[in-house]
Amino acid sequence: MKRIEVIIVAGDETFCRALTEAVNRLPEMFPALCTGSERCALEYMQMHPVDILFLEMELAEGGGRSLLEQLSQQELPRPLIIGVTGSGSPTMAEYVREHGVDYICLKESGDDLPRHLLDLAVRLYPYKCAFDRADHGYVYGKLTGEPSDAVTRRDIERELMRMGFQKKYVGFDYIVEAIELLIHWEPDRQVQITREIYPLVAGRYHATGQSVERAIRSAIKAAFAGIPDSELHRYYPYPFDHAMGRPSNVDFLVNMSMRLTLE
Repeated sequence: MKRIEVIIVAGDETFCRALTEAVNRLPEMFPALCTGSERCALEYMQMHPVDILFLEMELAEGGGRSLLEQLSQQELPRPLIIGVTGSGSPTMAEYVREHGVDYICLKESGDDLPRHLLDLAVRLYPYKCAFDRADHGYVYGKLTGEPSDAVTRRDIERELMRMGFQKKYVGFDYIVEAIELLIHWEPDRQVQITREIYPLVAGRYHATGQSVERAIRSAIKAAFAGIPDSELHRYYPYPFDHAMGRPSNVDFLVNMSMRLTLE
């Protein structure tokens, strides 16, 4: 069986060394490169296909953002990208999402511990492989403007209810609509949840974008407060801020649309 090739791009030498040692202890993975240089990482990825990239966004040379932009511009094979950052700003989260980072781990929450990062990679790498085999890529289908497919909508509703979401919350219908839009989003165009998805949902339900955002947040908060972690990971195998008690609206909608697309 082919071992999973991992590269680590981080400016913190201690972090880099600890994560490399942790990867070495997993028989199914091997650390092909550990560097603090964007240039070295880019040169390596131009020559070798990489399965998983752990990327610290705050690099001394080049910067994580610049590396993401280079990967997009050169259309290199896309690994599973797990970003590590010290910034919890929504602007940073939206930027890295739009530039191909699949999962964001915050240092201040302890999400950058090697054990946590590798547990995340082991659980989520099969999803990336399933996408590749199905030839979907990390894109969404074309938005046609036609009436919603009843089966797709039922699937979304059923999965949300399994997670503990309740239809009594107005945010439930908003979430279903938003996820369905994301699943059918135009593949060649990046999506912005706040500027594009919320207004579309608001127009469908004669609401405002702000009320849609608040209602979705309330529904997510209620669901995540009522489900044990042991059950939660079966339906939502993604990291989130446990101190806040729930994922952000953007992370939840994007992750669930990706998961349902895979299934």
